Amino acid sequence: ATDVLRLGDTAHIEGNVWYSGTAASAFDQSKVNGTVYFTEHPTQAQQHSNRGAKVAGWIYWTVAMWLAAVVLILAIPRGLRAVTTTMQRRPGLSFGWGALALFAAPMALVLLTFTIFGIPVMFALLLMWLIVMAFTPVWAGVSVGHWLLRKARWHADSLWWCAGVGVVVLLLAAHLPLFGPLVTVLALVWSLGGVMVTTVSIGRAKPKAVVGPAKSSATS
Repeated sequence: ATDVLRLGDTAHIEGNVWYSGTAASAFDQSKVNGTVYFTEHPTQAQQHSNRGAKVAGWIYWTVAMWLAAVVLILAIPRGLRAVTTTMQRRPGLSFGWGALALFAAPMALVLLTFTIFGIPVMFALLLMWLIVMAFTPVWAGVSVGHWLLRKARWHADSLWWCAGVGVVVLLLAAHLPLFGPLVTVLALVWSLGGVMVTTVSIGRAKPKAVVGPAKSSATS
């Protein structure tokens, strides 16, 4: 095999040896005075398997986010529009509050555990926190989808189309080799802040929706 390291009968190496391959080579390491370093490379079958796992993972998360979007569109279409409107009209405030909440909320939940009456409150808030965190990619996806469809002047007033397009684009960006993790964190912070700002703004003057007019759940 071409990836097998061999040393001749009279060979002698005074320094270190670095080599790589799909499997370690069996050779007389006593002929090397230094250290032998081996880097394992995946076989062609393993590479195909890894690609298949990545594609399957992307399909899984796409379907999961679409289903989560369906739940939000059917259950709280006005709330979904309100949050995505805040995210687009007040992005700086959304990012700021989102970053604060991402770090402050877990600390606040921990502090509540030091009091007897705070423990039940902590569990209730923890449940709400997990629900909000689970749906944060949907709010970000709808916002991205609306921005793209508005630029294209095509069905930008439909939550269904915004979610369908935005979820795919967001997940593709989140799987980029270098920028994917950054995209994921920014989407999380942006959505979390949008939820917080919208919640605090309840009872005040409502912002004009940018993700289409508010409709009934049957026609959203």
